[in-house]
Amino acid sequence: MSGLFSLIYQGLKNAECKVDLEEMAPAQTALGIFLWIVTAVSVIPSILKPIKKKSTEGMSPGTLLLTNIQQTLTVVNTVLMKSPQMKMCGTYPWGCQATLITLYQTVTAWILLFFVFPTVVWYPCPADEKTRARNLKLWRVQQVACFGLVGITSLWALIADCPQQLAMVGKLFGYGSSIMMIFRFAPQLKTSCVTKTAGSISYITYGVIGIGGFAMTYFQIFAAKEHITTWLPVFVGNCFQTVIVLTCAFYDFGPGKSLKRPAATGNNVDFDDVCDETGECKEGQNGETAETGECETAETGECKAEQ
Repeated sequence: MSGLFSLIYQGLKNAECKVDLEEMAPAQTALGIFLWIVTAVSVIPSILKPIKKKSTEGMSPGTLLLTNIQQTLTVVNTVLMKSPQMKMCGTYPWGCQATLITLYQTVTAWILLFFVFPTVVWYPCPADEKTRARNLKLWRVQQVACFGLVGITSLWALIADCPQQLAMVGKLFGYGSSIMMIFRFAPQLKTSCVTKTAGSISYITYGVIGIGGFAMTYFQIFAAKEHITTWLPVFVGNCFQTVIVLTCAFYDFGPGKSLKRPAATGNNVDFDDVCDETGECKEGQNGETAETGECETAETGECKAEQ
């Protein structure tokens, strides 16, 4: 642990912004643009899937909240560390574009992922006013805090000529983003293990950003030559999202599928064991419902029958 703190201290002590434009081969530039477009498109199903299902079963509001906070820290880090390069676009408007691909990737992912959270406001699970009101309050706080922080730090980056204090703050946000990435996916991994399904989370988003995201890490390290504080959060996120998508696939398509529906007691009703958009229990496969017709309001969101 002391080695980690020593590494962080040395990084802050020698902090400096990216002042030179990186020269990229056409193939590297094409790779960066391709990853930018694919990543942006892959996030859209995370918004459309719960809207189509009118349910956010299997989605963790906690992970969505931590995602928006962590992504905001990443954006601040990228803007501050690349501020001299951004200013050089005034002199080299075309020559700077390849260098700023990482910035475009980061900001685009941040904005799109930010607007996944409203789905848990529109379709909370459990579907009650208490949960809806709590999620709505969190959504409003995020809008003010996250957009406000990005706006203030971006203004500072454009006004100042990247003194060491600005670079140190930028690195601090990068380290904070990396640490938060570790905790960001913990609620979603717990929810996926409890519900034993992907539910309304998107395999496309998690598959492309998680497993396919290692290509993004490669681009940022070897092509864009970004600071470790910029690419480390991406790499950590790749690892966790890969674990989550494999966990969901285990329950949805693998051996864990047999664990999703425990045998019913009292009779042989085969329940769907899920909540619909109103928070009520769906009918079982035999057209029967639990005796109470109530929905479990615990984290599992499963249906329950009277004992």
